Amino acid sequence: DYQQFVAALRDAGLVNRRGKWLGGESHLVQIGDIPDRGPDSDRVIRLMKSLERQAAEAGGEVHALIGNHETMVMRGDLRYVHPGEYEALRDKYSERRQKAYFDKYVAWIKRSTPEEEWPTFDRGYFLAWKDEYPVGYTEHRQAWAADGDFGAWVREHDTVVRINDALFVHGGINLDGPLQTIDEINAAVRAELSDARASEDDSIINASDGPLWYRGLAVMAETEENLLKLKAMLDFYGVQRIVVAHTPLMGAIVPRFGGRVLLADVGLSEHYGSERASLQIENGIYSALVNGQAIPLPSPEDPPEATLAYFEAIKPLVRRPSKVDKYVTRAFRPDTGQ
Repeated sequence: DYQQFVAALRDAGLVNRRGKWLGGESHLVQIGDIPDRGPDSDRVIRLMKSLERQAAEAGGEVHALIGNHETMVMRGDLRYVHPGEYEALRDKYSERRQKAYFDKYVAWIKRSTPEEEWPTFDRGYFLAWKDEYPVGYTEHRQAWAADGDFGAWVREHDTVVRINDALFVHGGINLDGPLQTIDEINAAVRAELSDARASEDDSIINASDGPLWYRGLAVMAETEENLLKLKAMLDFYGVQRIVVAHTPLMGAIVPRFGGRVLLADVGLSEHYGSERASLQIENGIYSALVNGQAIPLPSPEDPPEATLAYFEAIKPLVRRPSKVDKYVTRAFRPDTGQ
């Protein structure tokens, strides 16, 4: 969702109307999942590439972290690809490439199956095949190959990054698993994305409890036991907070465990409701930037009431009706003060 992405960047004062970098020495962290479920993946990637160069020249930095959808598309899992993502890569030679790909497909069937099992290769068959492999499909697969325009760009990036007192990762860090260093995680993901033959039996990019898919920090109960595990993990990485995406819950930045965990996937794209918000960290102050207005987030030192106060403050700013209302009603019970 290119327009929403640019709007969020403008809210943060990072780009101008033309998408040019205004952020100076700021760090922009995009926490993964650029492709799928919308037509603008290529436009967002090209903007990110441009901003990487511009930010570096200004003394800032752009961190495009790897999400599970980047790895899915690179590995050929295309179930969430939007038709517009294929169409966006069409050029004047695309139909010719599509026909050549169809001819190779038919030749493969004839080589690999007995003749009596062949389908009827008539126009109807070709039209049905085109629905599954539309114009732009071959260009999409080339772009997302490990050495393609998009795939090679993804492989240059990190899965986990630490900036000052915060850790950023798309899915999360499993609190029950053995902890790996940031360098170990980043190297393991890059290695798998660079090797199309890598085994999936013990794959870091496919593991449900791995850094790209783990949802525990978003859904686990905020018990004392889990808080102790969380603190141990944060101590291991030398940070105070962890910022994750992957699980859009209520169209807002969601603090958990006293603000030690920040869920930053607000559902920015049209597919998830076009909620416009982002996390802003300035001079050590963490705020939710909601439609351009900064609302301070609770810190680990704050009492539990600070979390409720934060949600009450953002309620007037988010889309109505809001999931925030239901969350506040369910999670904070006035009769108990919890």
